[in-house]
Amino acid sequence: MSTNFEHMSDIELTEAEALLRQARERADQKKAESKKAYEPTELGNAKRFTEKFRGEMLFVPDRQQWFYWDDRLWTIDVNGYALRQFEKVIDDLKGEIAESAAVLSAVSPDSDAAKTIRDELKELGSWYRSSQRINIMRNSLTLAAVQPKMSEPLKEFDKKGHFFGCANGIIDLRDRTLITGDKRYLMTKATTTAYRTDAQCPEWDKFLFTIMNGKEE
Repeated sequence: MSTNFEHMSDIELTEAEALLRQARERADQKKAESKKAYEPTELGNAKRFTEKFRGEMLFVPDRQQWFYWDDRLWTIDVNGYALRQFEKVIDDLKGEIAESAAVLSAVSPDSDAAKTIRDELKELGSWYRSSQRINIMRNSLTLAAVQPKMSEPLKEFDKKGHFFGCANGIIDLRDRTLITGDKRYLMTKATTTAYRTDAQCPEWDKFLFTIMNGKEE
């Protein structure tokens, strides 16, 4: 951003200085953020994936498969769901490129900040394109699987016998409480029938009445 200050009024000069100050602040912020950003590597992408999907996806080493939360149950990925989700990491890289380009347009092209941002853009753009290769995507997912809280052994799923999955949640058979939308129970199995606390069972009641010879207790 080059500005000729000689022909400006005091008000225009004040406004221009404010714009330049904002541009420098944005550049400084971008530099600070770049220090915290993930590296343009497979491990960096794995950590991006982990940040985005921790609690929504789990790798199960026993099955060598990803499980994902579908808002009701943990579901086995059998059709490339993890790879499709990884595309969102690539979309985030594209977004970072756009943000950096916007910051670059707001600083003096000859400044040190501009040079730093241009170098970052070149590196990030190259990695954005590389990240779309299937081997990079798969390697990144392999690394994501070993990140903290991104895996569970198969034995931890469907572990507690007093929980029963149904179409609208999980029933605690001890007190017939309906639990909805809770990932912590690691349920993968459920009936397609919804649980209703007011449901009637006339045929079952009739059967019990018959075998009990008409006795209610």
